[in-house]
Amino acid sequence: MPWCPNCGLEYREGFEVCSDCDLKLVDKLTKKKLEENKEEQEGPFTFLGTFNETDAYFIESLLKSYGIAVLKKYKEMGGYLVVYMGSTAFGIELHVPESQLEKAQELINSIPVNEDE
Repeated sequence: MPWCPNCGLEYREGFEVCSDCDLKLVDKLTKKKLEENKEEQEGPFTFLGTFNETDAYFIESLLKSYGIAVLKKYKEMGGYLVVYMGSTAFGIELHVPESQLEKAQELINSIPVNEDE
């Protein structure tokens, strides 16, 4: 059975590419290979952008669904406001692994925008 070397998902025979990670499947999966890919992907984090709370949660979910790790940093007192009030108006910074920055930007740019608003 083929396996994804990044996320470790097992596929049926006939599949050649992981639908989540967009990587070529391998016939044999080793723990060492999974750990190497994880280290490569989670290298140093770099700034992706500052977003309002709703967009930040949506983008975080989108990126994670593609196997991209996301680090959230609340601006100013934002973290405290989320605990106390349930939301923040200060914005949330999102950071992704440096090696995944280009893919993350492509995913964000592929989101349809409603220009009527």
